[in-house]
Amino acid sequence: MSNHLLKDPQQRREELASDDSPYFGGSSCLLSLSFVLYYLANKTEDFHSLFPHIEEQVALLYEEDPLLYFYTSAPNLSEEDGVKVSKFLDDYYDLFTRLDDLIVFTKERGRTFALSYLEEDRNFLKNILLDNLHAFSNRNDVPNILKEKVASLSFQENLNHE
Repeated sequence: MSNHLLKDPQQRREELASDDSPYFGGSSCLLSLSFVLYYLANKTEDFHSLFPHIEEQVALLYEEDPLLYFYTSAPNLSEEDGVKVSKFLDDYYDLFTRLDDLIVFTKERGRTFALSYLEEDRNFLKNILLDNLHAFSNRNDVPNILKEKVASLSFQENLNHE
């Protein structure tokens, strides 16, 4: 398996550096995370069997992140928008669960070089998610499905930070 985000690093740098780029901090962090996953995959024989498709999941989130950010300030969210955003939030939350497992695995395998990067990227992405949840919770036009998702994830995220 290959890391989709790293196939054309020059293109990724251009995407992130462009003045009119839709990619922001979350996208940059996901790209950073891709490098860490690439390192771990190359240094750990059973990485792909233990963490199948995690690299593809990060690549998908790289593409979804600008859309999630867009929806935080888009006017008049429709029910369809609410479904899309709910899916994006589920994708992020699933990644956090998998990253938590990967962090435990990394500690057990003594991959200390990667550990601090994994933890920093996870924490940065969690803070971005919390900012997005806060943005949606302060809006009056949020569809019910998204209101429920935001409330559920906000509660779960608050529990994880105690």
